[in-house]
Amino acid sequence: MNEMAKKEQAMHALGGIGHNLIYALFSGYLLIFYTDVFQLSPKFLTVLFLVARIWDAINDPMMGVICDRTHSKMGRYRIWLLRAAPVIAISLILCFYVPNLSAGLAYVYAFVTYILLGMSFTAADIPYWTLPSVMTGDAEKRNNVFSSSSIVASLASGVGAVAVPAIVSAFPEQKTGYLVTAIIFAVIGIITYSVTALNTQERVEPERKEYSLKLALTTLFQNKPLLIVMGASVFGNLAFQLKVGMNTYYGTYTLGDYNTVTLLSAMLLVGMLIGAGIVPKLIKTQGQKKAMLITLLAGAVFSAVYWIAGYKSLPVVLVFSVLTSIVVGAFTVLINSMTADTIDYAELKFGQRNEGIITSTRTFITKLATAVAGVIVTLTLEFIHYIPNVEQTTEVKQTFHNLMSLIPALFYLVGFLIFLTYPLTKEKFAEMEEKLKEKREKT
Repeated sequence: MNEMAKKEQAMHALGGIGHNLIYALFSGYLLIFYTDVFQLSPKFLTVLFLVARIWDAINDPMMGVICDRTHSKMGRYRIWLLRAAPVIAISLILCFYVPNLSAGLAYVYAFVTYILLGMSFTAADIPYWTLPSVMTGDAEKRNNVFSSSSIVASLASGVGAVAVPAIVSAFPEQKTGYLVTAIIFAVIGIITYSVTALNTQERVEPERKEYSLKLALTTLFQNKPLLIVMGASVFGNLAFQLKVGMNTYYGTYTLGDYNTVTLLSAMLLVGMLIGAGIVPKLIKTQGQKKAMLITLLAGAVFSAVYWIAGYKSLPVVLVFSVLTSIVVGAFTVLINSMTADTIDYAELKFGQRNEGIITSTRTFITKLATAVAGVIVTLTLEFIHYIPNVEQTTEVKQTFHNLMSLIPALFYLVGFLIFLTYPLTKEKFAEMEEKLKEKREKT
């Protein structure tokens, strides 16, 4: 097996630029675009998000299986970055376009384009985050790829979150600003996906045996480390996605100025970069299990204190925005890295790596959390009788603050309790990697 070239780490990270600019746009701004610009009802959006996630429960593992069983000159995963890129670009632009349609057809249009965007994004997301697992069999090098790519992903997400309100504000109509933003991010996505696909290699091959879907599903449902990672990921992602979904509402109405959304997004960027940057040392000194427990507990504490501190002082809000975002940055790197560890666990215990289908659990949970957070927001908007583009009451402002602080604190706490049962301690992980190395050397 030839060694991974150092530049490939950078080439993989580059793909995260377009990937996460696109993700930042639709995860952070599509909801408020739908309610305030497209003028779709919160009730419809609740149904849309639920239906989309039910479909994802089928589509995401299916895409993982397709990737695992793909045979091409480029391998199993890189080829999908090239195939998915143009479809993502088109569907992103369509999602942020307001057509001149009747009310009924407008809902159909939103439904179709949103589902298409979710499916096409999955077709790139699973291969992109699976790639490090097959670029090298060395756990430390793999963690370095995940770390550098997660840092770039955090940077891209933060830049995207900052850039969107800035670009939108540059146009007299928000619908034009959002459409232009979607076009710019779509073009960048096509370019960076292509760079990654054409400048990386897949080296870790599965054992040459007949593919078994039954065994592949076993690697999911009997893989205890994976199930615990998935459980913690659900609640950690819920905490983050709820803040992302509320960010524009919070800045515009609770803090009272749409321009503060840019400030909040900038704090998100700073915090995520710090969090992603400290993970490698945290893993080296504490091991991954302790690193995750520290991260989740910090998320619960920071968010709870943020709730108590309130929203009256902008400097205080910005400080807690950074602190809670450090947790997000660290959590993102750890989840990616630990999902890859569960692939090694599956190879040792079941004899099949099934990288794609295991990675699909992470991508599905991210989208599930995005949707559930969106449903929480839409149901809350419906409950408080939210009216867009007007001054909100004190009760509404406090409700938005609760969704940004108290509820995430509870989600982080649940994730922490789940992760206490994670079986791969620092010592057991090292033992597992040694056995796996011996097994590979014999084949």
